[in-house]
Amino acid sequence: MCPNSIQKRSQEIRNALNQGKPSNYLKKLSEDEHFKKVISIQDKRMADHELILRYLAFSNTPYTEYKPPFTSFLDQAMEKLDKLEDAKLKELEQNLWKSLQTCQELFGKHIFSVSLVTRGKNPKLNRALFEVWTVLIGKLTSRDIDRLQSAKVDLIKGFKSCLKDKAFYQSIFASTASKISVTTRFKTIESLLEEILNDQ
Repeated sequence: MCPNSIQKRSQEIRNALNQGKPSNYLKKLSEDEHFKKVISIQDKRMADHELILRYLAFSNTPYTEYKPPFTSFLDQAMEKLDKLEDAKLKELEQNLWKSLQTCQELFGKHIFSVSLVTRGKNPKLNRALFEVWTVLIGKLTSRDIDRLQSAKVDLIKGFKSCLKDKAFYQSIFASTASKISVTTRFKTIESLLEEILNDQ
């Protein structure tokens, strides 16, 4: 069984074991127009739920505290949803919509894809990029987002440089669930955002 099939099956198991608040929350977010108009996933085995759970997992647990295996990390994130207050769930939801809108405005058809540096290929959703961009953008203030949008050209240029960096590229494609890969991709984009915002 390929890794993607295993992950999809894992999400189905998580959903079955966390009926009620956690499963209903993920279903609500995955069916919301804010998500559907930006992310198109044909798969029916809860790949959309797993994608959103990645965002929630790293929003609630800093990447610096991440401990593999990734499947267990997502299992714990799913369980934590049941203990969160409604106000916190609403905050996470609003931050996700803010992130999706901002990323769409910044990257257009190249959103959550490496297609900025792979000319001639159709943009393909990269889950690791979805995870890191939504989490980090979601934590920004409205003022910071305005500054990012004003510096769009510099941000795109910086992101292209990240994608051309071997260590970063491997962190979003090879062994993406390892501690070093998670740390590399988050630290890289975090540093890029800080650089752009500090120059504004």
